[in-house]
Amino acid sequence: RDNFNDYLNSFTADLDRLDLHVVDVGWKGSIQDNLYNWSNGYHGPRAKISGYYLGLVATGSAHELNQKQGLLLETLSDLSPGAEIYNENRALFEILLPASHGSASDYIRHPSGVVECLADEYPEEAMIEAHVRPITRGFMDVFYVLSDAINHSKYPLSSVMKNSLIHHSRMVFTPTRYEVDWFHSISHVENFGLFEESQFRVDEVMPSLIQKYLYTRDLISIENRMNIGFWPWLKLKDCALPFVSDLYKYRQMRRSMKSTHMTFKR
Repeated sequence: RDNFNDYLNSFTADLDRLDLHVVDVGWKGSIQDNLYNWSNGYHGPRAKISGYYLGLVATGSAHELNQKQGLLLETLSDLSPGAEIYNENRALFEILLPASHGSASDYIRHPSGVVECLADEYPEEAMIEAHVRPITRGFMDVFYVLSDAINHSKYPLSSVMKNSLIHHSRMVFTPTRYEVDWFHSISHVENFGLFEESQFRVDEVMPSLIQKYLYTRDLISIENRMNIGFWPWLKLKDCALPFVSDLYKYRQMRRSMKSTHMTFKR
């Protein structure tokens, strides 16, 4: 606690009036809750933390001094525009927005008094450099062009968001063979909470018609419907009867159109 306090103190001059802003992919803000508990216990109730997440699907221990908001996706009391589509494969966001280092494993104090953050092992680095970085570089090139267009022209942000949602819906509900194969080629290491590696490889032997029927029948259970997989549409496409993934896609698109007032190309 002391080392972490002094580590933060190297970035700011007045931790007793802490107003910390944290940014993460999502989805609940558990790390932010831990930060708030530390700051409240160490510095008292004057500390405040504001969290910004690509997606927020649960509030955790949020309150007026520990605020959270989803920038692209929220599935709390009211769904954000396009939430059904952006929520279709959250693992994609985890994979495409990796940190450039491992998670913090310790904060050590050198004899000089300087506190250093030690990073944990980074088992995903080779996979990310080979399969993910080339794609994220292309995304960032597009982002800089769009950002410049928004800041220096009359191109509205609403148009960017609409087009992004249309393209994302195409990817998650009508992916190319290359996109599916790419997803099956990567993995994700969850280094907070679950501490496990998620593999997205598909079984070489596809299920038989009988197996697909049994899988479809089991979807009657709410629990099974709530735990379809990382990419529900793809899981249904591979494991359920042929019409199920189409019905699921239609349902999600219809719900999204109602919340965004958008029309989508088939």
